[in-house]
Amino acid sequence: MRASPPKNKVARQVRLACDRCHERNLRCSQSAANGPCYRCIQNGETCVYSEPLRPGRPKKSAGNYTESNSSNSESRSQPVSSVESSGHGGGNFTPSTACTIPTTTGMMMPGMIFGSHTDSLYDSETTDFSSVEHSGFQSPTSLLWLESLPADPQLAMLDHELGSNLECQKPGSEKSNTDSSMDADVPQSCRGPGSCKELPDIIQALGRLHQQMARARRRTSPDSEGSALLPTRSTLGAINELLTPGKELIDLVCELCQRCTQEFESGMCYGFIDDQRTVFGLIKAPILQLLHTYNDILLDIAVTGTEDRYQLDIIRTHFQHLSGKFAYTASSTNTIETFDLSLGQLGISRSLQLKIIVSVLRDHIANETKWLQSRSEAAKWAARMNIREKVAIVTGSLTGTCMAYVAPVESVGFSGLCIQDGPAAIRLAAMASVFPSGLTMAATWDRELIYQRGEALGAEFRGSGAHVMLGPVGGPLGRSAMGGRNWEGFSPDPYLTGVAMQLTVRGVQSQGVQANAKHFIGNEQETQRKATEIDGQMVDAISANIDDRTLHELYLWPFADAVRAGVASVTCAYNRVNGTYSCQSKRLLTDILKGELGFEGFVVSDYMAAMSGAETAIAGMDMNQPGPISGSDLQHSYWGPNLVKAVADGSVPEARVDDMVRRVLTPYLYLGQNLTSFPTVDPSSTLLTIENFGFITGTHLLNRSTPTPPGRDVRGNHAALIRQMGSAGTVLLKNVNGTLPLSSPRNIGVFGEDAADVTTGALNPNAGYDVGTVIIGGGSGGGRTSSIVPPLEAIKARARKTGAQLQYITNTTLLTSGEQTTLYPWPDVCLVFLKTWETEGVDRTDLEADGNSAKLVDAVAALCPKRTVVITHSGCPNIMPWADNPDVVAILAAHYPGEESGNSIVDVLWGDVNPSGRLPYTVAANASDYNAPIVNITGPEAADGRAWQDNFTEGLYIDYRHFDKEGIAPLYEFGYGLSYTTFALASELDLSLVPCANNGTVSALPPAARNSSLAMGGSPSLWENVVTASVSVKNTGNRAGSTVVQLYMTLPPENVPPGTPIRVLRGFEKVPLKVGETKKISFELTRRDISYWDVEAQDWRIPGGEMMVSVGFSSRDLPISRPVTVV
Repeated sequence: MRASPPKNKVARQVRLACDRCHERNLRCSQSAANGPCYRCIQNGETCVYSEPLRPGRPKKSAGNYTESNSSNSESRSQPVSSVESSGHGGGNFTPSTACTIPTTTGMMMPGMIFGSHTDSLYDSETTDFSSVEHSGFQSPTSLLWLESLPADPQLAMLDHELGSNLECQKPGSEKSNTDSSMDADVPQSCRGPGSCKELPDIIQALGRLHQQMARARRRTSPDSEGSALLPTRSTLGAINELLTPGKELIDLVCELCQRCTQEFESGMCYGFIDDQRTVFGLIKAPILQLLHTYNDILLDIAVTGTEDRYQLDIIRTHFQHLSGKFAYTASSTNTIETFDLSLGQLGISRSLQLKIIVSVLRDHIANETKWLQSRSEAAKWAARMNIREKVAIVTGSLTGTCMAYVAPVESVGFSGLCIQDGPAAIRLAAMASVFPSGLTMAATWDRELIYQRGEALGAEFRGSGAHVMLGPVGGPLGRSAMGGRNWEGFSPDPYLTGVAMQLTVRGVQSQGVQANAKHFIGNEQETQRKATEIDGQMVDAISANIDDRTLHELYLWPFADAVRAGVASVTCAYNRVNGTYSCQSKRLLTDILKGELGFEGFVVSDYMAAMSGAETAIAGMDMNQPGPISGSDLQHSYWGPNLVKAVADGSVPEARVDDMVRRVLTPYLYLGQNLTSFPTVDPSSTLLTIENFGFITGTHLLNRSTPTPPGRDVRGNHAALIRQMGSAGTVLLKNVNGTLPLSSPRNIGVFGEDAADVTTGALNPNAGYDVGTVIIGGGSGGGRTSSIVPPLEAIKARARKTGAQLQYITNTTLLTSGEQTTLYPWPDVCLVFLKTWETEGVDRTDLEADGNSAKLVDAVAALCPKRTVVITHSGCPNIMPWADNPDVVAILAAHYPGEESGNSIVDVLWGDVNPSGRLPYTVAANASDYNAPIVNITGPEAADGRAWQDNFTEGLYIDYRHFDKEGIAPLYEFGYGLSYTTFALASELDLSLVPCANNGTVSALPPAARNSSLAMGGSPSLWENVVTASVSVKNTGNRAGSTVVQLYMTLPPENVPPGTPIRVLRGFEKVPLKVGETKKISFELTRRDISYWDVEAQDWRIPGGEMMVSVGFSSRDLPISRPVTVV
């Protein structure tokens, strides 16, 4: 039986708050159902009132708390309703005698801000909640709290008000104003001056908390069948209102910071900061209560379901009162697509926001402590090893089970490392998913989907027993439009790629799998990317000759984001940089990556990229994979026994090897990969690796006379997510007279071999792409397909459903040769599918789609005038000489959408999904409009290694920056994309400086004291928010849809060096909007965002003078601009 607070106390609490009920449009708490606010409850209003935080010293009075009735023996199970919270410690609280924190499925645990593996998540079916403790709070016994809920459990759980359970204390104890058991937990940054400097970490942590909460759900085992119990799509969209700090939230923190700084000398600071009720004493439980309230909602969805279907009627009814923002889309997997809840209407006060912020900071610090503990433990392991064991950990072995492998060291309990190719799939697996490419995800401009892709990839890699996923890709960035491997990365814009790198790293590592950022650095073409034999002699790899500013502002930028996110490892590339091989460049690996960026993980060579022994070790490479010198010499290694000898003769200090081992072991321990719960390696990975590469015996191991062992199915319910991502990454480029979405065509024509099915199940994942659709590129970044839905199959299914007739010609030659000149009957719409096959090891030779594509489009357009729709599947920009053909009425760039390709495009064509993708690159009208061509030397000169020089003389001017500089009109600009509805900016652009930055002033260079203390990602000052921008956007059309609002920065030309781009992307937000809806969005600009790299100062400098901030819907559609001066 759940106890209630004494009735007189409830009435008193209600009277304090409910006078404001109607003026704030709030509903009273459930505990007040029989009190003065009964009428409020009837009206569906919520009475959770808290006055705004007031500056000034807090009142130190025990009267700030209303003690609970400690004699009530049943109060341990009572979630107490919130009461008034007023100012710093002002107000009345009714804490339970022992904190009651319901433990629910998908709850975020301490240390999961960065993300830890799923073993840290509680599962309501397997966890004994009676033994679970969370941050010192004992959870209620089992799930009895659910059994004791009132008849309406949904309403009861929604009535867990956010201000309840603010403090924990033992029955009968009194709170101390100066002493608390929480003292040890108060972050150091809250104890003295200069606490402002932690603001960027707070904001970053808030973003991570948002991601964790938005994905709160029950994880299913990779081996289990059935869909996840809770949705994979975010159900907490509007939580951004609290967790994406706007100007008010930043002002709130700065108010505290500046007050502390101003009063420090007078001795008032510590009293201001350390008062337990005002800063930290009221923080720990509110953040947990917030988590549990929302997890209760999600659990509610789960426990009321029958036969895996969600019963949402009650929740829908109540939340329509609260937010008016609810939509439920049924699907075959019964997932919730939108569950948008306005926290502002739940009465979140500024004081509660402050409590949440500082608690998140505490978790951030706790997570860093975990990393330090793992690093310390790794050093202890290294100290127990002899030199041969240490070298074995940093040298790959061909006796393993994966593409790259580190053998176990039994003396310390190290189980070894399975390293598998990514970044869009497990390259060699029998039953794994093929996800959309990185470039496709960049085209979504959707932070949440990018994270979810990383999370799902991490789950599949973990399920297959892989410790390391070789991805995401920050190089190639996409300098040349002809780059054969650009599709593996995200975008030629470093900001967009950086965001995607951060989110992917966090998603992958949330599953306990190490992410690997590759290829570091300057790997911008495949031609002569590594040393090769030409005319009988070894010729050096191409040298990417990059100046210091260009290196920092373009090619290093996304790697800094990956390091900031805590990436476990970095791959050094095959190519040379400024004449030195990447894997033996001390400047790149030690001075910049480990020094300037503060990278604490390990650097691993690309496959056989090491070109020396001691030199690579001294330079900063930490692991040599796969071990041998080359594919033609598998018996010898630059490392292995040779590294042991180098230590013995003093060529390599043993301390350097100790550092290598510590760097390899730290993420292994940090992510819990040493635990017995980490899965073993999927046997199919072993067989596929050996069959493809034959490293161990040089022969096949499979017995053709017997069936092969089944592979481990790690796909889970990822098909639905892949389908969603494929649609979201599709960009509508042309749509004349609203041709799309299709409106029940009676006769559909489909043309082009890209519509047809493709070879599936071949041993080599790259086999067969010359016939059939293309869903992903080739090489190590691709994957073996276990299931593909080609476009033709999905269109057939839709035609059967609607009763339409379907005609199709997938033999391209039949159309381009002129043999087919008529159709009968004439289709209502003709869908032409084009493809471009792109792969590792080969750059493109032209920018048109494959298969005589221009002639194919013209032929179909002649058969279907004014009714031809073109769909392209490509990993890079295609020129489109047919784009202006008046008979081509719609164009969709679908990129590499993954295995659900057909379903993804059908969803967009028929309007089940409103296209929201935007171009992450520029589409030129002519191939000659692009700069930075591929260096390809032929003839006798090719055998001269000195000739292979790629001079990055364009500097910062690539993609849209180049088009802007040269005044070239693109066919479709960077950031461009259409929708089935229309959008407009609905307010002026509001700009404000963050007063917390450097105590109210901003210096041109980062403060020296801050700059000398590096963290992951470099100087913490670079990540401080300096400028806040906000603008409103409105859906002005007649369909719900999502748009991408983009922010570009122009630095003052008179105060920056030559070669500075006209404008650069520095912010974006994807905004879903219903018809007529308006939303306000905010952008936070960091010091790095508004700086340039000063090559003389060797630091980031904010230029003086007016900067121009512009917002709009593409790089050339920026209707609102405003100047701002920072220094």
